Amino acid sequence: MNYRFGRVAAMLVAFFSMCLGPANAQYPNRTVKIVVPYGAGGPTDLIARVLASGLADKWGKPVVVENRVGAGGNIGSDIVAKSTGDGYTLLVVPSGLLVINPWLFDKMPFDPQRDLTAISLLGAGPNIMFVNTKLPVQNLEEYIRYARENPSRSNFSSPGIGTIPHLAGEMLMQQTGIKITHVPYSGAPQSMVALINGDADMMIDTPLSLTYAKAGKIRPIAVLSKNRFSGAPSVPTVSESGHPEMIVDAWYGLLAPPRMAPELAQQIRTDAASVLLSADAKKRLEFIGFEPVMNTSDVFSKAIATESAQWGNIFRKAGIRPTQ
Repeated sequence: MNYRFGRVAAMLVAFFSMCLGPANAQYPNRTVKIVVPYGAGGPTDLIARVLASGLADKWGKPVVVENRVGAGGNIGSDIVAKSTGDGYTLLVVPSGLLVINPWLFDKMPFDPQRDLTAISLLGAGPNIMFVNTKLPVQNLEEYIRYARENPSRSNFSSPGIGTIPHLAGEMLMQQTGIKITHVPYSGAPQSMVALINGDADMMIDTPLSLTYAKAGKIRPIAVLSKNRFSGAPSVPTVSESGHPEMIVDAWYGLLAPPRMAPELAQQIRTDAASVLLSADAKKRLEFIGFEPVMNTSDVFSKAIATESAQWGNIFRKAGIRPTQ
């Protein structure tokens, strides 16, 4: 999926700073909570903690991260959706919660596009396609050829039905015509074990799994982004491999409860940009492939709606039914 991010750097911070009025001059005057609807230690949690640390330094007030897990991120996000939009409860989530969960769950406790204020995209990182080292392929085209020649035994693992790795695999099948069996597991670690052990041929994951590649346990064959990843510069992109429509970035966003004042959302966006665009934040997050990218509420909201519709088409073509 060719998801084009609007790139805004230091000029964005300066521009928004000049635009801020006195209305939010006293914000914040107490502790701010950032909800992460997933467990500690994952990419979303790491990004939120770097952001919280920088905002606390900038604001001179505590900024705490609260992990509220469950229901694919819906429980924690619903807490934010039902909170007051005064800036003291924020939400950091990956793309899947906003653009996939509405198609994955039969009954959502909230509407991501209606019940949350989209403050800004925070940044993006690449997804990478890995294969088992015993597979006789070195790149994406060779993998597609192998899968086409071995339809009865080709498969791929994922952390579960409806996850980005699963849907990216479905996209690959829909756009190339190959048939590979999806084998869902109960999480990314289990899915990776299956790939390493040879129970799965292919898996799509974040740069965190490059550790296994460097140890010779799996082989990266394609980066699902527009540009090559600096942490694996020899691995070509899907565009270089002849499949530019296969771009699937892992992106993260900052949101808040509904009905937040635009001026307050703008202040938070400006301050978040100054934190994540800093050299310290970039250094702390570079190992997960995170590249800071900020945009406005309107641009972010439209991007969420557009990508949600695109994933909805993938769901329908793949015949994936919502869970109860």
